[in-house]
Amino acid sequence: MVDASEREMGRYCDKCNADWQGSEIPIEHRKHYDLGSIYYSRLVGIEVRGGYDGVSYWQCPDCGATWNRFTAEYCSDAIGRFHKGN
Repeated sequence: MVDASEREMGRYCDKCNADWQGSEIPIEHRKHYDLGSIYYSRLVGIEVRGGYDGVSYWQCPDCGATWNRFTAEYCSDAIGRFHKGN
């Protein structure tokens, strides 16, 4: 069962309940990540050429659910085509 506080923190997929927490970041590498980061993320960041210079969409690596980074709205299949299973 997914704890509500963990879902709010963005650790689990709302569509398939996949856990996005990856393996532990080695202590000697943590200085290169956001303060307090202990684990890698499994989320896939999608950058759209010619748009925002950085991640515009996030995608679940397990089910392919894709949402806009800024609005949090789920996207159409046009963006979802990046999922490895498609």
